[in-house]
Formats: sequence, C-alpha cells, structure tokens
Amino acid sequence: MQCRLFAVSECAAHFSNQRLNSDENHQLMLRRLKALGLDVHKVIFEVVEHQSDNDKTLALAAAKSLSSGFQIAIDDFGVNASREDRVKAIRPNILKVDRSLLEFYMDGDEKWLLHSIDVAKNVNAKVLVEGIETEEQFEAMFDLNIDYFQGFHLGEPKHMSEYCKRK
Repeated sequence: MQCRLFAVSECAAHFSNQRLNSDENHQLMLRRLKALGLDVHKVIFEVVEHQSDNDKTLALAAAKSLSSGFQIAIDDFGVNASREDRVKAIRPNILKVDRSLLEFYMDGDEKWLLHSIDVAKNVNAKVLVEGIETEEQFEAMFDLNIDYFQGFHLGEPKHMSEYCKRK
C-alpha cells in the first residue's frame, strides 16, 4: 500500500478547558484567525486525556468552540479520562484512538478498538488511530475503513516551520 504526502490542511492544538471556556480567549482566537485569513473550520482543538476539574465546564467549552466553527478531537481515547462518557458529553468531530488499543487489536484482542469505532459512529465522529508504526498495522486499519491514520510509519512529526519552507 502506498500513500501520498499532502499539504497540511488542518491545524490541531491542545488547550485546557479553562482556557477554552474563557470568552476572552475565545474571541482573541477568532480575531487572530480572521486577521491571518485562516478558516476557523480548519482548526481542531484536542481535548487531552487528563482528568478535568469539571467535565461540565469542559463540555460547555467544547460546545462553544463547535458553535464557532472549530472542530473538536478527543485525544488518546481509551486511556485515563478519555472515556465513552466524555465522548457522549462533548460529541467531538474526531475520536483519536490511543495506540494501546491498536496494539491490543494487533495481538488478537479486537474488542477495545472495535468498541472505539462504535463509540465514534454513535456520535458521528471520524476515527483516527494513533501509533501506526508498521505496514501491517496500516493495512489492518485500512481494512477497517478507519478515517485517519497517525504514526511514524506514515511520517515523523515536524515543526510547523518545516511545512512552511516547502511553499
């Protein structure tokens, strides 16, 4: 199986729920994106797997971001606080499945990864599987019709300036 390298079309950023829920920060982000001529729909806020002090506040912050046009992704689904109840509360655009569930799948314990796909489908979220490090893993996930893939097999992370040099 071969892949093409493509231009970065979306940008993801991690934010705390306090920062994401701040009206001041929210408006500042919208103004900066507009000033830069960037499309708010191409920005993805990732909700990290850490426990939130207040999941209700986190859900409100996500709802505010979604209503402004930002996308929301839940990072590392299947570990720590990135659980099914958080997915149901936030209703993200993308569910990023932790690499440990991929490893379980590849070792024959398929239920956790398949359950993650069902959780995503139930809230109409796309599925991204993290930790694709081999062709075998890539093909297995491709066969499951996974929406997005992430891992060293596909390319190493680079600083944004590296992408800017290509233009």
